[in-house]
Amino acid sequence: MEIQINRFSEPILQYGNGEGFEPRKDLRAFGPLTKTPLLQLNLGLVGAEHDIVRCLEWIDILNRPAVTNESNAKRFRQYPGAPKAWGISFCAPSHFIRKISDSAMSILINRVKEKISAAIFEEALSLFCEQIESLCLDRHPEAIIIILPEVLGDLSIQNPLLTEREKRILEEFQSDVESEQIGLFELDSESIRVAEDLLTYSQDLIFRNFCRALKARAMQISNCPPIQIIRSETIARDSERQSEATRAWNLSLALYYKAGNIPWKLRDLPPSRCFVGISFHHLKTREGELVYASTAQAFSTEIEPFALKGSYVPREQRRDKQPYLNQDQAASVIEKIIAGYKRQAGVEPSQIVIHKSTPFQPEEKTGFIEQCEKSEIDCRMVSIGPTGFRLAQRGNVEPPRGTCCKISQREGFLFTTGYIPWWDSYPGPHIPAPLRLIVEDGIEFDDRASEILALTKMNWNSSDGIGAVPITLSFARRVGLIMTEMGDSDAINPLYRYYM
Repeated sequence: MEIQINRFSEPILQYGNGEGFEPRKDLRAFGPLTKTPLLQLNLGLVGAEHDIVRCLEWIDILNRPAVTNESNAKRFRQYPGAPKAWGISFCAPSHFIRKISDSAMSILINRVKEKISAAIFEEALSLFCEQIESLCLDRHPEAIIIILPEVLGDLSIQNPLLTEREKRILEEFQSDVESEQIGLFELDSESIRVAEDLLTYSQDLIFRNFCRALKARAMQISNCPPIQIIRSETIARDSERQSEATRAWNLSLALYYKAGNIPWKLRDLPPSRCFVGISFHHLKTREGELVYASTAQAFSTEIEPFALKGSYVPREQRRDKQPYLNQDQAASVIEKIIAGYKRQAGVEPSQIVIHKSTPFQPEEKTGFIEQCEKSEIDCRMVSIGPTGFRLAQRGNVEPPRGTCCKISQREGFLFTTGYIPWWDSYPGPHIPAPLRLIVEDGIEFDDRASEILALTKMNWNSSDGIGAVPITLSFARRVGLIMTEMGDSDAINPLYRYYM
């Protein structure tokens, strides 16, 4: 086996008045891609009284410069304040603030700590959702910040809707995934972190997570804007995790996007090319059936990223312990993607590139290709997965991000994490973990790999401007997590800003 090693240059981002590849540096110079006509973005706040006070202090921090105290000044840059970074100020008008009394919050926390139950879990959800709903009138904030105490931010309970038999089935599926991970990654935490954005985990349905449940419940409230969940620890002035500047960069970026603005886009992705990520999650239907459900996410430089429900897949419809779509299900997903793209762009895409975190099965390939051919759309497929492959360089420097090791015309390993030259560091705890890429048609491998590297820069939840997994699959995974908390007939909001 001959390995060809090359390195892709860092993808370029386009901002309001310039371009670059490092958001914390470039936004100060060029401003965001889309500039809101508003002078200030009005935020809603929901939380305990003392947390509201601290959050108001933090909103003031967002509007003024903040300094870093991290050791790597090349990566962790000073925050210039919202007026210079985003061209706006953040504001929380008093009529958009909903306080939960400290005594009521203290009672709830004590009950959770004593003995959590499904009833207490639902009580906590209702407490916050009642306050959220009161903000969702005709005149509402652009986004709502929810401040959670740590005990609720970490809260998970066993799903009471599952029978003991269903739990055993899911635990067996989870055991399959974990045993494969142990053999593949040898408990390498970096690889497992990547896998968590790609694989299907039974525990997502076995346990209910409070943050996911809150987002899912809020999504069912009419006229509800996107919500931003913040833990009390994040707005503590003495937090040791990150400096005020780094926290201000990340929080202001998320709020700016959730308020309906686009911070940046990729400069070099071809027009009319639609990238689709497909993933699976576990779901229990209203009829009581335990199934897999597919989720698809579409991304393009011409449209707002959107997600849609795919098909329900019987849990027996697995191959090599992984769910897959049959031909009709695959065709249905592509038909919905084409329609959704056309609604936003006015025309159909010229090419669809499908990313999937498991190998493509023959039925899927046939369904995807035939449906694309009906609209004369070029179809490409790439499976993207975790791997135990590692690459070592001479010396102490890790393989640079963008390094690609091609072992055939259709298969290779792409380092989306690694040494970052402009930071002069590797921002990871262990040896960089690449993604394994298999290009199904065996052509244009370099084009597909460079696209995937570019799509790792489109996570508007972090101002680092880089990620380990392309937005196609990480978004689809996030949607799937939220959908474990929703019924099969519940409507989903298609926009990415509601899930991040």
